[in-house]
Amino acid sequence: MSHGGVAGIVLAGGRSRRMGADPKALEALGGGTLLDRVISRIQPQVATLALNVALADDALEATALSQVPDRQASRRGPLAGLDAGLAWLPPEQDWLAVVPCDAPFLPLDLVGRLLAAAGDAQVVAASEDGQLHPTFSLWHRSLASTVSEALAADDGAGLVHLFRRLPHRIQGFALRDPSPFFNVNTPEELSRARELVAAEGQA
Repeated sequence: MSHGGVAGIVLAGGRSRRMGADPKALEALGGGTLLDRVISRIQPQVATLALNVALADDALEATALSQVPDRQASRRGPLAGLDAGLAWLPPEQDWLAVVPCDAPFLPLDLVGRLLAAAGDAQVVAASEDGQLHPTFSLWHRSLASTVSEALAADDGAGLVHLFRRLPHRIQGFALRDPSPFFNVNTPEELSRARELVAAEGQA
């Protein structure tokens, strides 16, 4: 279900060190790529979707999504992606849904459940069995300057630290196999994801 007040950003600007491939988002999975799989699961949930990247990358143009580069070249990671996403957020949407590019089983009801849990908070993130997953989260546009200031600070604090110091909500998700928050960071995890996706097709 699409939520008209929510735009989405897929974090695709990491260096993929453990995978040994850059960008790992273009690794083959289920007849497409890892990124294709993520897009297919998050795009129906939001009004519009874009990719956050470190720098614009021709290899990602096949997605037909706008690429939103990090605004500070020396700062990388999820916090930089969030900063870029909030700066890009279209005026028609007040919320930004953030998901990573390496989560092929992300919940199909993620945005709706985060939005329902937000209440009067400006940020809400998913958790599973008590484990916080801040890169699966929803951020209000009013936090744009707060995020920019946190990114510019020299204390090395990242997304988790910022999330915890803001008034926030946490939406729990049930344990499943595979986990909806399974991340593909290594060749072994990619092989496992391929097995799981193949098993889906046989069910």
